[in-house]
Amino acid sequence: MNNKKTYTLIFLVFIISLSLGAQQKEFPQLNQEDLHSGVITKTEFYIGEELWGLINGGADLYLEYGLDRTLLQEINNNDNSYRVEVYGMTGLNEAFGIFSINKFNCVKTDTLVKFICITPYQLQATIGRFYFSISNQSGDRAAQKYSLRLFERLLYKIESKNFIVPEYFLQPQFEPYQNQIKLIKGKLGLQNGFPRWEKYFADYNNYEIVLLPIKAEEGFINIALIDFVSEEDAERFLKEISQNNFKQAKRILPNKLIVIETNINDTQLEKLIKI
Repeated sequence: MNNKKTYTLIFLVFIISLSLGAQQKEFPQLNQEDLHSGVITKTEFYIGEELWGLINGGADLYLEYGLDRTLLQEINNNDNSYRVEVYGMTGLNEAFGIFSINKFNCVKTDTLVKFICITPYQLQATIGRFYFSISNQSGDRAAQKYSLRLFERLLYKIESKNFIVPEYFLQPQFEPYQNQIKLIKGKLGLQNGFPRWEKYFADYNNYEIVLLPIKAEEGFINIALIDFVSEEDAERFLKEISQNNFKQAKRILPNKLIVIETNINDTQLEKLIKI
């Protein structure tokens, strides 16, 4: 082999190695050396609609938000089994949205990363364009600790970026409630994330809602920033909600609204939040 062909081959191998390295960094997965103890018994990828093979009956929700591919890994460690699912979404908002409507009854919300939900049997989190779910069989302290270790190893493999909370919800009065924020996209997102509002959006498509539900002693307050696909949809929605249980609604952009649904009177509402 002459020198020119040798250099060409070396260059191609180098480019392929860089490409494979970038793909690995782009989509995090656990390797045996990440485990310290334990054994990986399954590693499978599901691309797009192949997700039906993993969660039959629930895949459409992820596809509606914007799914690239999903990784499933199963791990055994000290007679306990772990299921690691990594959902690669198409963007930060899409990943946060799936996380926000899936998390429930979080025991801890302030470990390792900004957006995380830990219960005895499951760890859920979102960072970058990824939504993570790590579940364990026993729910004991050792299993929770090992789940955190697995998540830490995954974190090393991705760039640290977070969903940006809209500036409106960064006001001091909302700070105690920020871990309740939901990002809802489309009809399935609304059915799973906040079915109470399904009736209001039955005749609309391609909307996005950043919702902060607040429960207070005085009653409930649901505050939302709603992006519609058109100015006409925003105008129609403004007219329709005046007939419902909304206290306030105003347009902040041609196709974007702030709305407040509550059963609290105006005086109590002003004491709790400043709109």
